[in-house]
Amino acid sequence: MHEKNIRRIITKQLKKSFLNWSKMDWKSKKELAKQIMAEVLDKYDFAQTLDVPIEELIGIEDQAPSAGIPNLSEMASYPTTCFIWIP
Repeated sequence: MHEKNIRRIITKQLKKSFLNWSKMDWKSKKELAKQIMAEVLDKYDFAQTLDVPIEELIGIEDQAPSAGIPNLSEMASYPTTCFIWIP
């Protein structure tokens, strides 16, 4: 999960600091992403516990589920059952 948290931090930094990201060429994007990733990895503490909601880690915090579709926490609470098919 630390990889997802690092990706979340990098994405937030790119969206906040580089508003012209979509207009940059791919070489400069690649170089800039490498620099930011190196900075984040130098400062990141892998021993920390993550207190970020799972929805934010996997990038669906802005998505609202359609009517009748449960969210991730409701899905996790469903009991799992095992069906055995015997021919």
